Amino acid sequence: MKNMIISALLDKRSEHAPEFQEILTRHGCIINVRLGVHEVQGCVNQGLILLLVNGENNEIEALLKDLKNYPNVRVNAMDVR
Repeated sequence: MKNMIISALLDKRSEHAPEFQEILTRHGCIINVRLGVHEVQGCVNQGLILLLVNGENNEIEALLKDLKNYPNVRVNAMDVR
């Protein structure tokens, strides 16, 4: 089992959030913590999602692949030891 922190910066948040949520739901079994942050003042249409995941390498790689293939998203990941 492996722990990882994943950040996803979603552009056009209001437009893409429902479909993006479907990706997170599909991989929900390995997501321990999810934190969503967006700029409230002026309601910037960009959202930052932070995930703490725990799973097998292939499960985490599948999540990362789905996130990276989604349009308007930038993904970073960091191992937690």
